[in-house]
Amino acid sequence: MVRRYALFLSDDDKNKLIKFLENSIDPNSTLYRRAKIVLLKAEGKSLDEIAKEIGFTKQAVAYIVKLFKKKGLAGIIPKKRGKKEKFSEEDRRKIIDLVNQFAPFEFGIQKRYWTLRTIVRAMRKIYNIKISVGTVRKILKDANIDLKTMRDKFKKQRLIDYLRS
Repeated sequence: MVRRYALFLSDDDKNKLIKFLENSIDPNSTLYRRAKIVLLKAEGKSLDEIAKEIGFTKQAVAYIVKLFKKKGLAGIIPKKRGKKEKFSEEDRRKIIDLVNQFAPFEFGIQKRYWTLRTIVRAMRKIYNIKISVGTVRKILKDANIDLKTMRDKFKKQRLIDYLRS
């Protein structure tokens, strides 16, 4: 029985929604539940019936149906949340290269080895890039660079250079 406010779906949209349901690993995922809501609405179920079956409020179900009517399938696909990456791969590479290839004193920074703060200062001084200590820490961690190991390696290299001269 089709109700008065049933949602019309094209065959293409219906097939895509069914694929979302079949390919979903987690039946509690946002996309799974949104696809299920749209399919149930297309079957002619009321907002109240859908809300009870899915476990959403009536208003949430109405909002999802409205998104689908307005934007189609793109409307029910969840948007990415969280902070956007401010630093490109090129900026990350600059930090890694800076630490691996140079010493701070080569840039007029009064340190013999790199610390998180000296990297921040160098990035600001050389490339005019403002970056936090936490971000530098994360970039170095992702690149498996340990500043303590680098410092010890640098000290050994200086000793070898001293003994050679």
